[in-house]
Amino acid sequence: MIIIAVAYAKAAKDTAYLQKHYPKLQQWASYLLTDGQFPGNQLSTNDFQGRAANQPNLALNAVSGLDAMSQAATLPGKTADSTKYRNAAPQFVYTVQRYGTTTTGGNHTKLSYNDDPTTSTYSTTYNTRPDRALGSNIIPQSLLTENANFYAKHF
Repeated sequence: MIIIAVAYAKAAKDTAYLQKHYPKLQQWASYLLTDGQFPGNQLSTNDFQGRAANQPNLALNAVSGLDAMSQAATLPGKTADSTKYRNAAPQFVYTVQRYGTTTTGGNHTKLSYNDDPTTSTYSTTYNTRPDRALGSNIIPQSLLTENANFYAKHF
């Protein structure tokens, strides 16, 4: 919701919606700060695997959500909030790269941080798209390229 609210505000050139709903957006952002880096046991669109904790793709969605919240705070002039959310996002990316990627079968993102690094699980990282769509570019191009190369070789 944060991502959509920011996309709307930018497209409409209108921050009134962000200002009106800022407390609710902050509530969602607080959830991301607390639970987004190591997502709980939940379904995602990779639900063919069932529930899984620590899904890198969900953590990447948290990255985009936090950066969107940084932008949501910037547009109405809440610079301290903006800095807080913007500074959290790179740590989440570091966590994904440290625990959520593997070189088994080629560099790529695993389905879960918990997956054995000697097996070749994978996850589609569609949650990287908002990062580029909002012009953030916090998620490194190398992560996107590695995944694209892996998928091109295996699927």
